[in-house]
Amino acid sequence: MAFDLVPLRLRSNWAMMFNIFVRIDDVAALSDKDAESYLNQDILSIGELIYEPDAGWMVDREGWYLDVGWHDEGDRDGHYRLTAALGDAEATLESRSWATIQQALDTALTEAKKIRGVEHLMEAWAALKP
Repeated sequence: MAFDLVPLRLRSNWAMMFNIFVRIDDVAALSDKDAESYLNQDILSIGELIYEPDAGWMVDREGWYLDVGWHDEGDRDGHYRLTAALGDAEATLESRSWATIQQALDTALTEAKKIRGVEHLMEAWAALKP
């Protein structure tokens, strides 16, 4: 079965390493093959970019890094886990809804320059509607 990618508001200072974050409205109805493909820990990976004059554009090791995975892998009773990392600090949000994760990603992607700590991101995520 074909699924549509979840639309994201990726700004120019972000790089997507991989993306299989698709709209799945009924996880229970997935075939075994689709569950194996889409319910895994490697769904989406995005990093904030920085320009280094001698090296060009690269992922900023001190910037934001966003990761989405499904936990437990392959388990139709599982959930998405969004992890946002800034340095050694991490914030996580778990939900069975791709739309909630999409909202949280959009918040992180658009507000990252204003939000300079994961605790502030957690506060922004708390205001999201499921």
